[in-house]
Amino acid sequence: MHRIGFRLSVFGTMICAGYALCAAKISDRESEFVTTTSASLKDAEHLYRVHQLNAAAREYEALIAIGAQPGLAYAGLVRVYLKQNDLPDAVEASAKALAIAPDAPEAHVAGGEVYFREGRIAEAQKEFAKFARKGVKNARAYLGMARIYEAESDYQKTTEMADKAYEIDPSDPDVQSLWALNWLATVSLQDRITVLHGYLADDPGDEDMRNELAVFQDEARRNTSPCRSSTKADSLETNLQPVSRSGVQPAGYGLKIGLNDVSSTLLVDTGSSGILISSKIAEKAGIERIAPIRVGGIGANGAAPGYIGYAKTIQVGGLEFHSCYVDVLNGTSVTGRDGLIGTDTFSNFLVDLDFPRAKFRLSELPALQNEPAPVEALDSRFVSLKIPEFAKRYDGPGMKSFTRVWRFGHDLLVPVNVNESGTFLFLVDTGAAESVISRDAARKVAIMHADAPLKVAGVNGRVVKVFRATGVTLTFANQMQRNLDLTSFDTTAFSNSTGTEVSGLLGFATLKNFEMTIDYRDGLIRFGSPSKGKR
Repeated sequence: MHRIGFRLSVFGTMICAGYALCAAKISDRESEFVTTTSASLKDAEHLYRVHQLNAAAREYEALIAIGAQPGLAYAGLVRVYLKQNDLPDAVEASAKALAIAPDAPEAHVAGGEVYFREGRIAEAQKEFAKFARKGVKNARAYLGMARIYEAESDYQKTTEMADKAYEIDPSDPDVQSLWALNWLATVSLQDRITVLHGYLADDPGDEDMRNELAVFQDEARRNTSPCRSSTKADSLETNLQPVSRSGVQPAGYGLKIGLNDVSSTLLVDTGSSGILISSKIAEKAGIERIAPIRVGGIGANGAAPGYIGYAKTIQVGGLEFHSCYVDVLNGTSVTGRDGLIGTDTFSNFLVDLDFPRAKFRLSELPALQNEPAPVEALDSRFVSLKIPEFAKRYDGPGMKSFTRVWRFGHDLLVPVNVNESGTFLFLVDTGAAESVISRDAARKVAIMHADAPLKVAGVNGRVVKVFRATGVTLTFANQMQRNLDLTSFDTTAFSNSTGTEVSGLLGFATLKNFEMTIDYRDGLIRFGSPSKGKR
């Protein structure tokens, strides 16, 4: 099941503090800002930028009350509400900004940010692009384009747009966040350690970054690149093992993994990231403790305690990888199992999940012109500080049968038409036994029933207020599934985590019918029906 926790952390400030890379630019930008806005509008934006969101909202509301640039004030309120995960108020503020100031780039760009959060990504792109392509000096327009290119797995264009946004306004912390992540990809491991030391000196309570620093330091101490293959292997094929929760029918498939030569069966989970194992398996395998963590996911109990662990070896079929970091959840099992393995663990390979034949395959990604081959390594643990990659996106003929997906960290979102009445973004999640539709989407296109006693649980316990949506037809990637009964609950936590609306999950009950091939590098997925499988 999905482990909520992916976030675009704010690293621009820490880089500026640690390296003084942008102090001069920020000073210049602040001077320009003073001359182009009223003091009150400037004060409101400053409050937003230092994350005093309630105070910023009051400042913008005061401006609106006295009629001082209300269109721009409403545009500012949009960003405050989005940061507070208050989508309904953001939608309302955006409509008012556009009504009052229909020609203002700020109003349109704020509207694009609302579209993005609503999952209306194509519409968001139109709003951002109309200014970015004209060279209008609006940093948020370029930031919006960068986020869309990042979701499209077009990392070169992401970098280009992030650089332009940063050139225009390096003092915007949201711009700093994306730019700084790109910058961190260009520096050495020791520089990353130095940056995190500086950041934690100012914010010692950031547990995620403290954990990342511990891993970087351990990696530097061992003087080895993590989780590299010891042998050259072009492909792998091994069996998938059925995993049941109750009864005879499998609720998922597991993959046999060796941890320091100790065998375990981990649930294959496209909605999770890296390797998460129970403390029972970790102790049996002699996994070395590196740092304490809290593991987030589905359920109402909050994040669960665990730790980052170090495994000398990980074996998958005939492949062996050395010096790997994994996450460990305290307790004897992970939702009744040895653990989970996110398919993004194999993002340096083409991943094939052939559920009808119970086969797991890895093969080489299509070659990119003038680019080195992907490193044969595993991304073996979930990370908060996900350093982006800069490989070109493959656009050759070899992947014409694939469908483009929106990628947010490890999450893969596909457009799904529900009951031929509307298209929504669904998370591809083999770790969820059942498919899910959000309550909001279900109200629009399906019949709701609350009379069946439904139980849904994840890493963080049970989900409350679970309903049933009946008679649902899902159409995605040229495939159609009719007459489905879907679980329905509030998916807001998923949406807040990714930054765009997640209206449902394609769970194992639906995906078990397909052979599913994933190209994480290029943001592509293919669903093959059993009768049309390639093997």
